[in-house]
Amino acid sequence: MFCTSLSGGALQCTSDRQSLGSCSLQNIEGIPAEFAYFSTSMGSKREAMMNYCPFIAPANDTGCVDGNEAAMPGSVVGPTSRCLTGEGLQVGDAAVGDVCVDVWCGKGTLSVRYKGSKEWHPCPSGYKLTPTAPFTAGRITCPSFNDVCLTMPRHRETENPPNHHGKGGTRDSSASVVLLASLLFGLVIGVVLVVP
Repeated sequence: MFCTSLSGGALQCTSDRQSLGSCSLQNIEGIPAEFAYFSTSMGSKREAMMNYCPFIAPANDTGCVDGNEAAMPGSVVGPTSRCLTGEGLQVGDAAVGDVCVDVWCGKGTLSVRYKGSKEWHPCPSGYKLTPTAPFTAGRITCPSFNDVCLTMPRHRETENPPNHHGKGGTRDSSASVVLLASLLFGLVIGVVLVVP
């Protein structure tokens, strides 16, 4: 993600939502006029395709998939974790910025499981989740499905993750059990009547 100011130490999501980092904005001498995006000599180092645009550069040990949770308070690290935008998030008295959460991509639906929660929470685009402990303040902003799920495996067999209790959550399977038992009973009776 591009940025125009330093984040004051709080970590932010990278554009691919796979890491946490900080704005690469710094004082750069000799920026060519066509790449001078600010009234001062602020910008970013010249990197391939970036043309001195400041962006969120990943910090050490802050990958959502393989990072060190001690370096990213409030985050969940794992193979299905991605970065979501935090709004005033705090763990204890410390501001944490954005966080990595466990992500479930169903049939056009996104659900997340944040640090400290065992439950999946529906996360429609623009919705703001208020997480519980270890968080003491703030919210997590839900991104669009495509922002997160294009790089994730889709769980097509079900719309909702296991133990999902949100809208359209876990379905009651008692009707299926009754139907299956009735079919099995009918099959047994049919075999008994056919076999002399």
